[in-house]
Amino acid sequence: MNRRHTWLALLGVGSGLLGSYILARVYRRAKASCPPFRRRVYTSGRELAQACSQFWRHPEDLRSLRYNERIAGPFAAKVMLAVASEDGVAYPVRQQARYAMAQGLSAEEVRSLGRGELAAATMDEAPALYFAQHYAERGGHPDEDMLQRLTTTYGPRMAHDLVTFLQLLTLTKVAGNTFDALLSRILGHPSPDTTLRGELSVLLVLALGIVPLIPVLAIRMARTPIGGEPAADLRS
Repeated sequence: MNRRHTWLALLGVGSGLLGSYILARVYRRAKASCPPFRRRVYTSGRELAQACSQFWRHPEDLRSLRYNERIAGPFAAKVMLAVASEDGVAYPVRQQARYAMAQGLSAEEVRSLGRGELAAATMDEAPALYFAQHYAERGGHPDEDMLQRLTTTYGPRMAHDLVTFLQLLTLTKVAGNTFDALLSRILGHPSPDTTLRGELSVLLVLALGIVPLIPVLAIRMARTPIGGEPAADLRS
């Protein structure tokens, strides 16, 4: 019986050592392949909360976007890729590419839009995609003349819904970037724009303060009528 316990103990120690060795090799490979982190991030939980406050104060914006049939399907996927191209990656992340191709885009169209090219855009889509790139490059603060052109091209409601959509895309992208920044920090390539404390505060606010309120926001959105004029400033 004691011999059996000894063999089980040795087997456990051996398995632990093997697992540690494999994890160490995986970590070294990941660290060697991890590039310097250069993407936009939230520097604190307060910054993330401020980005979300627009939707909490104006649920009618989300309701208007939800019932705008023009911002859906391939068009929505192209806008998403136009925003993603601001990170300068040669190919969008797997989830974005999968969603875009599910909406009918080809792999070459996805790659092209991910590189910031607008060859896959139709005449009607091109102004919106160009604005989406400008919006992302300016960190969510587009020029006044660009907003005016967007409104002239698509009308007040469509322009406002596009900006709301871009705000949502930016929120999810930058929050995801912040999580990636934490992983990059673990691998020895921290973001120069944030700290470990800031990254952890963003994730805590997201997990404990924002995600639990999503069902409440959905109820408020469902009960809010769509007004005749946009409630929020397009530049916010």
